[in-house]
Amino acid sequence: MTSVLGGAARSSGLSFLGSLISAVAGFALSLVLARTLGPSGSGIVFQMISIFTIAGAFAKLGLDTTAVWLLPRLNADLRADERRAIAILLLGALGGGIVTGLVVFLVAPLLSNGSDDLVHLTRVAALFMPFSSVSTVALAVTRGLGGIRNYVLIGSIGLPIGRLAAVYVAASFLASALVAGVAWLGMLVLATAAALLGVQRAARRLRRGPDSPRPWMQLAKPIAAFGAPRTLSSGIEQALMWLDVLIVGLIAGASSAGVYAVVSRLIQAGTIPSTSMRIVVAPQFSRMLHTRRIRALTQLYSRTAQWIVLLSMPIYVLLTVLADPVLRIFGPGFEDGALALAVMSIGAIVSASTGNVQSLLLMSGRSGWAAINKIIVLNVMLTLLLTLVPLWGILGGALASTVAVSLDAVLATVQVRRSVRIRSNIPRVLLAILVAGAATAVPAVAARIVLGDSALALIAGTISAVILWAVAIYLTRGVFALDRASALLSRRGHHPPTGSDDQAA
Repeated sequence: MTSVLGGAARSSGLSFLGSLISAVAGFALSLVLARTLGPSGSGIVFQMISIFTIAGAFAKLGLDTTAVWLLPRLNADLRADERRAIAILLLGALGGGIVTGLVVFLVAPLLSNGSDDLVHLTRVAALFMPFSSVSTVALAVTRGLGGIRNYVLIGSIGLPIGRLAAVYVAASFLASALVAGVAWLGMLVLATAAALLGVQRAARRLRRGPDSPRPWMQLAKPIAAFGAPRTLSSGIEQALMWLDVLIVGLIAGASSAGVYAVVSRLIQAGTIPSTSMRIVVAPQFSRMLHTRRIRALTQLYSRTAQWIVLLSMPIYVLLTVLADPVLRIFGPGFEDGALALAVMSIGAIVSASTGNVQSLLLMSGRSGWAAINKIIVLNVMLTLLLTLVPLWGILGGALASTVAVSLDAVLATVQVRRSVRIRSNIPRVLLAILVAGAATAVPAVAARIVLGDSALALIAGTISAVILWAVAIYLTRGVFALDRASALLSRRGHHPPTGSDDQAA
């Protein structure tokens, strides 16, 4: 089991670096848009991104998660089906992107609330939909084949940095929402080419199994069976992340959408640990479940949940306590989202405390259950958004989002406990919340009381919080197995081969 945690820790280090760079690039992108276009112009771009992201989740037909679920199993069985499975996955993504792009192009006027700029930008985005679906699935294929290097270098580093650079250059020459949006979209072409090249290289290294490959249709059936419900749940997942931005814009206006989008992007910074670990452990979850290594899986899930809390909690505490000075960085008007930022942090903490439970549910093959969860949560969120946003604007959107995120995490946790019989170590998770939260909150609150809502309070509070948090983590490293993870992270080498419970998956 030690090497399982070590494999997760080593790969999570690279994944964490990629997620960190992606988050920093996303923060910088929000800053560039806010500073150059203001709340209204940035709101138009963020509404386009909302539409594109939600539609893109449907366009990939759930085939990205299908790849991560299916390919490790095919590899474990030593069958000769992997190449055909890859072809089916990529062709399906291309078809889904084309059809979804056409739909988005046709319905663009219905999503614009009378904004011609948003209509034009949305229709341009529709043309890039196939690039989005193919690149996403191609990167997932490389993950499913056992490596995260391409996923991190292309998806987590190359694309976000490329988009930041393209938008910065475009906005510097012409502060236009349309120009900035096109620059953001254009980088997908390069990302798709790089992702497909990565798939080609990974496919060359595949082992040839002793059996003949199954017929195309026989192989397509499990792909379709898993991908169909995942299409729905994936689309709803993105809707849960971005629909609030779109509805706030439609009801409260583009300026409110701009402020709310910045708040949402800040909350996403706290998901860096969970995202980086999900990239690594999802294929391991699938392989362990397939080979019935439940004890190793339980420990991997429980430990990584604690690590996620320890790394995420300080971000949400700082965003809550120092919300006002954080938002002032983006320019005049954005500080109106301070209370919304604090409220959304609560839901994010609930979600982080459940670890990668969504991935565990999906990798158990229960994509249908995940889809039902998303339908329930989406209905709750839509009802709250349409009720609360007209009353309280961005605060209403934040309340709706917090309830939805918390409900989604609770539903998945209950289902994993009852179906897979796996649960996290709740006392250790609560201890992680206490250790990381207290270590961060004490200096941040002190800085806020003494220095007010100033930039100096933000700097002093953040630095002192990080120092105290690092001390607390060091003192509790044995409790949370961080000393073991650190030692294994320092070792060189690749993942150990698949084998017994004591080997990495």
